[in-house]
Amino acid sequence: MIRHSQRNVAPLSSIPDSVEVLKWEIDTLKKMMAQIQAHGKAVPKDIAAHQSGMIERYQKLQFYLKEGGKGARMAHVQRLESAVPLYLAHAKEALQAGSKDKAAMFMNKKKLVESEIASMKR
Repeated sequence: MIRHSQRNVAPLSSIPDSVEVLKWEIDTLKKMMAQIQAHGKAVPKDIAAHQSGMIERYQKLQFYLKEGGKGARMAHVQRLESAVPLYLAHAKEALQAGSKDKAAMFMNKKKLVESEIASMKR
């Protein structure tokens, strides 16, 4: 059975990459990995692979924005502007599902994207 909210919110994979969100996610993963290692455990391969994937996406996006010039930055801003309502929708969905922490995470990502948009428009 498909839940009502699943039909109304675009999948997370449809949200475009943001430099600031990727940096935040990489930092969050680094902290998680440090906590795991501090407890004398090995970092699970899926977490390490996820971090590597995030770093690669971050580097590719940085390269695209640097080498693509003004046109690439303008296109990136347009994609980011489309991400703002998606993050808001995911936050609302998480809140309705009773997940305040997840909702707060989506709102934080929304703020990061809005900040990135503002800085790129300067």
